[in-house]
Amino acid sequence: MKAGILAAGEGLRLQGQGEPVLKPLLEIGGKSLIHRTIEQLHAAGAESVHIIVNEASTAVRDRVLGLGLPLPIHFVVRSTLSSMHSLLELSPFFRDQDALVAMVDSIMPPGALADMSAAARARRGSHGTLALTSFVDDEKPVCVRMRGDRITRLGTGLRGARWVTAGIYYFTPCIWPELERAESLGIQKMRNFLGHLVDSGFRLHGHRLPKTVDVDRPQDVRAAEEYVALWEPSS
Repeated sequence: MKAGILAAGEGLRLQGQGEPVLKPLLEIGGKSLIHRTIEQLHAAGAESVHIIVNEASTAVRDRVLGLGLPLPIHFVVRSTLSSMHSLLELSPFFRDQDALVAMVDSIMPPGALADMSAAARARRGSHGTLALTSFVDDEKPVCVRMRGDRITRLGTGLRGARWVTAGIYYFTPCIWPELERAESLGIQKMRNFLGHLVDSGFRLHGHRLPKTVDVDRPQDVRAAEEYVALWEPSS
């Protein structure tokens, strides 16, 4: 299985509030967000990782390649309009394969993505699996409604929805061509692309993660540090 990391965003909310480093290099418990994400993907069975960063973030590429990690790491350096467009840029590397794709800013317990990957691979007839969390601390979370574990509706402001997306996706090969179609239809954001998949009849399922902290603001950094200390007490 291949894996991808979408790290081409600018991290403006953190930088605008005084964080001096590039978001993927922000350290939680003494380890950068992107390093933690790569470790989770490797534990989930990834044989290689393709990472997209923007043109102002080549320091991320240099830092990661200097870590000496035990799997092939490939970079695409390109500024994109959204995470959907970043996924489109990476999709040629995944064409005939399943891929586990993550944003760079989700903090979760060790093994969480391995459990998700195993569940997604075992689920027959599914086109994709979205990681879900019930821990909501975001201004505009992408809410999900399900029947069993099949996602029936997805969007912001869904009343009564208990789960929100956590920025991690397991996609099968039929999803990759749909990215190009979505772009041709003028779809601009990942949340809109996911809604398009559901509305178009693709069978998407949800996988419930343990508590997941999305690191977007200075207060999220503090929350992530406290969370990581639960399983890394020396950090």
